[in-house]
Amino acid sequence: MRASLLVSSFGCWLVAALLASTASAAEMQLKTVDLTGDYEDSGSVVSATSDEMAQEPFLSALVRLEFDSKLAAIYHDQTARIRIKHVPGSLEIQIIDRDGEVSWRGQWGERTGYVQRGSSVVLRFRRESPANEEVLFTFDPVASRQLLQVTVQRIETTILGPMVRQKGEYLFPRMP
Repeated sequence: MRASLLVSSFGCWLVAALLASTASAAEMQLKTVDLTGDYEDSGSVVSATSDEMAQEPFLSALVRLEFDSKLAAIYHDQTARIRIKHVPGSLEIQIIDRDGEVSWRGQWGERTGYVQRGSSVVLRFRRESPANEEVLFTFDPVASRQLLQVTVQRIETTILGPMVRQKGEYLFPRMP
């Protein structure tokens, strides 16, 4: 009798623990990282794997997958700010030009273009070109959301399968 009471008590405790952990996990998934805001186009290099990626970073060039420093500078001269709109289930990035017009826009759905991993948002960009280039961007708000850390990685196809190579890590300040 005592053994069945002990098993019954343990079973109730186990069910309660599972329900609490499931509720906690569901609550964590409901908390969306908020990237919403306007950001400066010019940033700072945290780390870079090549001299080209170690130049002053421009967010407008990065999201356009333009890694040539001369073309990046041209995009920068035309850009006033980068606007990110992030609501549960949707992420939109807009490049606002000097005239206040949207010169470029990208929009992604959760799990179909971006995923949230903890406090990070990971976007997958694909450029249709002869090489079908794929790039991963990881966005992390830092310093009380006053900075946006952007990590850029390139997915390369090898004979052993896909390989992810770090390209650079950058910080972009939020505009007031």
